[in-house]
Amino acid sequence: MRTVIIGAGPAGLFTAIALALRGRQVVVVDRDPGPGQSGTWQRRGVMQFHQAHCFRGQVADALHSEMPDVLDALTRAGATIITDTDGHPAALLCRREVFERVLRVQAARQP
Repeated sequence: MRTVIIGAGPAGLFTAIALALRGRQVVVVDRDPGPGQSGTWQRRGVMQFHQAHCFRGQVADALHSEMPDVLDALTRAGATIITDTDGHPAALLCRREVFERVLRVQAARQP
């Protein structure tokens, strides 16, 4: 079954990867073509794109259970996982640009 995802932001890319891992044919449509040849990326309409983000612990949990390779790639790219006193993820810290770049690369690797 073919699925079309409108929007290549964090939610759209996460959904696209999760569906592809379940055997779906996924097409992601976004007005932004992604990083340029030079590597620079100005995400139109996302004013906080280059700023630090604090993603809730549930984001790290979902990545860990659904796509641990993406979580590993994020930490290699500089993301930090903050844990609570019980050792559960409380937050995932990184710039949104890093988060989207890693998800975009991982989504492109899916068949």
